[in-house]
Amino acid sequence: MPPPQQNSPPKRRPSTGLQSSARRGGTGMASAVTKEKPKLRAVTGPAEGQEWELDGEELVLGRAADNAVSIADTSVSRKHAILRRTDAGWALSDLGSGNGTLLNGEPLDDETVLKDEDVVAMGDTELKYVAAKRQLTGVRAAVRGGTGTAAALRSGGRVRTTRMRDSGPEVAE
Repeated sequence: MPPPQQNSPPKRRPSTGLQSSARRGGTGMASAVTKEKPKLRAVTGPAEGQEWELDGEELVLGRAADNAVSIADTSVSRKHAILRRTDAGWALSDLGSGNGTLLNGEPLDDETVLKDEDVVAMGDTELKYVAAKRQLTGVRAAVRGGTGTAAALRSGGRVRTTRMRDSGPEVAE
């Protein structure tokens, strides 16, 4: 039997998960991207805790029950303000309400495009604007092993996990 070669590279087991997929130019398990719609979240007032997804071209905010954003606050006008979808994002205008509309504590005089985390105050109600966000689905399953972890454990296989560090991914087995 010939002696083993001294200069042969160490055997590597096949890589799995996001890293190998990224090297191949694919997207692997993180390929699904979902987009959350922008929303308004009531942070104070009678509607505290409620959320409204922003959809369509125009949404009226106010006390009237037929508004897209209906707030049961007597200090809010029936048709208090309007949100319009523009090329720059969602823009807010006051509709001549009795108590006015504040944006981040300042009176809203002109139509203004909202930015993430802006606070709209109408009467006793404050609404926080939450901009649309893109989310990767499948990343958690890839990093934590997803259903593959349970299958590997049932079959007595080894489980590989990845922890992210400041200097990049660290692989632990």
